[in-house]
Amino acid sequence: MKVALITNYWKESQGGGIRVYLQNLVNELAASGADIRVIFREGHDPDEVGIPASQRLFAVRSLFALRDYGPDVVTVHGGWHCLFPAIAYKLLHGCIVVQTFHTEPEEALTDRFRLFYQTLLNRCDHVTFVSNRLRERTFEVWNLKFPRTEITYAGGALRLPW
Repeated sequence: MKVALITNYWKESQGGGIRVYLQNLVNELAASGADIRVIFREGHDPDEVGIPASQRLFAVRSLFALRDYGPDVVTVHGGWHCLFPAIAYKLLHGCIVVQTFHTEPEEALTDRFRLFYQTLLNRCDHVTFVSNRLRERTFEVWNLKFPRTEITYAGGALRLPW
């Protein structure tokens, strides 16, 4: 199985807990026999696909990177600019898309952006959160609906939603 991860933070970036979570996820997926490709915006790793660009340009270039790789599953660990190429790829080529939320939202979304983000989330096969509290806060602050959710605790046994 080919799995692509799209993220803001990868090795040698400021992503702290997210970066560690993803490195552990990649190690677990590789140990299970998956072929992994990481597409990242911040950090350094010559073996993966680094795209240091604005959010909009990152979204476009990530879609091309997905097309070149041809994943069966895309797991997303970032905002709209990470989710948009995954959903576009799914609509064009078919795959499973899993969005994972890692950090609590700080402020409400505008109505227009909430509609855009909800449209993307509605096309995800699964939406995961690293804690139940994060799921609650994301719903409270952003007023988004998550029909298919899982909690994927860091350090817990890997239970993939797909």
